[in-house]
Amino acid sequence: AYLKRIADGELTPTPVTNQIPALSPNNVHLMWIEQGDASATTDVPTNIFVSNFDGTGARMIYSELNASAMWLDDNRLLISTRKDRTTTLTVLHIIDGTIAQLGTWENLRGLSASPGGTPLPHARRCAWRHTWPHRPDAAGHPWRRHARGKPLSRC
Repeated sequence: AYLKRIADGELTPTPVTNQIPALSPNNVHLMWIEQGDASATTDVPTNIFVSNFDGTGARMIYSELNASAMWLDDNRLLISTRKDRTTTLTVLHIIDGTIAQLGTWENLRGLSASPGGTPLPHARRCAWRHTWPHRPDAAGHPWRRHARGKPLSRC
């Protein structure tokens, strides 16, 4: 991958290969993920790398099977790892290397990080009923509407 300076069109090579890198919100760091050899006979971990925005100072900061990552803020990544149907979410600080595990969830799908930590609207599926993003009640529970148009009720 290359970085292109808009002012003069100069291209700067980066160590990223076959992946689309993600620039940190403050445009200081570059993050990318490299998958292991798919032809290997054993499980190969996913490696997460960071560097300066121009690709210098590249280093692997995390390695785990079935991992993915996204920026939370200027210096922290949200890392998601999946084994079978269980997803583990971890926050990794790229400067000091501290790791905080947020928890594990069954059947977690469609993960999004909110810039600045503001709440995101969400929808969840409760048993056989359909749900839509809706304003939560005073206790923070989302409301749902029965698929056949019955009155609103809580999940």
